[in-house]
Amino acid sequence: MVYLVRQNTSNHKEIRAVAHNNTVISQVVRFFKRHEFESLARKHHVGQKFRSFNRWSQFMAMMVCQLSGRKSLRDVVENLKVQGHKLYHLGMKSVTRTTLSRVNDEQPYELYKELFYKMLNRCKAVAPGHRFRID
Repeated sequence: MVYLVRQNTSNHKEIRAVAHNNTVISQVVRFFKRHEFESLARKHHVGQKFRSFNRWSQFMAMMVCQLSGRKSLRDVVENLKVQGHKLYHLGMKSVTRTTLSRVNDEQPYELYKELFYKMLNRCKAVAPGHRFRID
């Protein structure tokens, strides 16, 4: 909660609360530890170092794609472009369709497989009585 303090004309302070709402995506992102993700990204990286793009931006773009039901890379990129002012808060950079396509083709999927199993183990620790089914 953010509080705004304003002095009114009778020299009394007026306090107003301003609600802060997190987006659904930012709430989902909190489950993923960034340092853990970055160490997995370094472990599974193939080829030259990225100049301006990184695996976190790829991950965030693909998560937005999944959660919002986007059907194509063009659709994902256009959606992210509209939300451009919010990308910084997710820790990602702007994405182009060609870069996202190239990274999806060239970088191995094992990063996401290992990340999934880490998250699964974390969920099992929190909810030990729940049966998680993996197809």
